[in-house]
Amino acid sequence: MANSQASSISGYASDLRGIKTGLMQYKTSLNQAWKSNEMQYLNKALDAIITDITSLSSELESLSGDIRSVATEIRGEEIKQEEAERRAAAIPVVSKPRSSGFRW
Repeated sequence: MANSQASSISGYASDLRGIKTGLMQYKTSLNQAWKSNEMQYLNKALDAIITDITSLSSELESLSGDIRSVATEIRGEEIKQEEAERRAAAIPVVSKPRSSGFRW
């Protein structure tokens, strides 16, 4: 389940990278077609959005890696616990004989 969630998050990061690429292409086309003083403000706004998308994509990839890492660690601990329980179940418990209170 955790790996599935991590994969979904990686997919979202990939989607964001695709959006960023499209936005960069749109910015290039817009700059080629529209020459005006306002373009400096539009470019600044688009650059800020592109920076935010890049940051979000990186954070999602990092989160995805962290989820996978923690899931692997947890599963390793579960396996160790299961092995310990199997070993404990395989060893018969020998009870001490009860003392009757009588001494020789």
